[in-house]
Amino acid sequence: MNRPPLQSQRRNQIGFGLMLLGVAVFIAFHFVSSRSFVGWKAWLEFYDETRSGRLLKDQTGLLIYSGFITLSLVVIGCPSGIHWLRRSRLLKWVLVVMTLLSAGTIWYFILRYGSNSVLLTLATAPTLTLAGLLCLKPEPPPSPPGHS
Repeated sequence: MNRPPLQSQRRNQIGFGLMLLGVAVFIAFHFVSSRSFVGWKAWLEFYDETRSGRLLKDQTGLLIYSGFITLSLVVIGCPSGIHWLRRSRLLKWVLVVMTLLSAGTIWYFILRYGSNSVLLTLATAPTLTLAGLLCLKPEPPPSPPGHS
C-alpha cells in the first residue's frame, strides 16, 4: 500500500480544515445581519421569487440565484467529497473554477459597490473553500500489480 509523504498529508489536512472553515463561515452568513438584511432571508427571497414565477422572467435574478445555489452546494459539498477530490483531478479543477468564479464575482461587487458584513461572510466562504481545494494533493496512482 502506498502511503503519501508526510508533507502531502499535512497539505491535505490543511486543505480539509480550510474547507471546513468555509462551511462554518457559510453557516455564519445565515445569522449575520446588516442594516436591512439577514443572510437566511436569501432563501426566503429565492422561494418567493420561484413560487411567484417572477424568477423565470428575470434573467439577472435567475443568474444570481443559480450562482448562490451553486456556491452553497460547492461550499457544503467539498469537505464531504474530499475522498473523490483527491482521486479526481478533473473534479477538483472543475470545482476550483466554480469557486473562483463565485468568490471572484462576489469580491468584485464588494470592491465596486461597497460591502457589509453579510456580503463579506458570503465572499469569505468560497474563498476559504478555494484555498482548501488548492491545498489538496492528489493521491498517487496505485502501483501496478507485482511492483512493490
